[in-house]
Amino acid sequence: MKSLIGKEYHDFDGARRWEILHEDMFLVILDTGVKRGADINLVGISSDDLIVKWELGGDIDSEYQYDGIVNVYVKDGFVWAGSWCGMHFKIDYKTGKVLEKVFRK
Repeated sequence: MKSLIGKEYHDFDGARRWEILHEDMFLVILDTGVKRGADINLVGISSDDLIVKWELGGDIDSEYQYDGIVNVYVKDGFVWAGSWCGMHFKIDYKTGKVLEKVFRK
């Protein structure tokens, strides 16, 4: 899959499954159409210029199963993103950098 970094907010019209404005970043889960493998479907879009700054997806890349981001939540002041396969990523919401990974099923 081609990188989504640098794309504009309006490029995802009709493909935004869920979104929230957290501080100065839109956190958007996309409907990418991916059925198998690691789906890169969470993007961080700056509210300043509406450009994608980072992307994140599932941890398991398998031709036999799907793994993409299915939820985003804030816990103890940190943004977390959970994948279909149960991996949860504590992320820096400004950069998308994964700070911690925890399996929760």
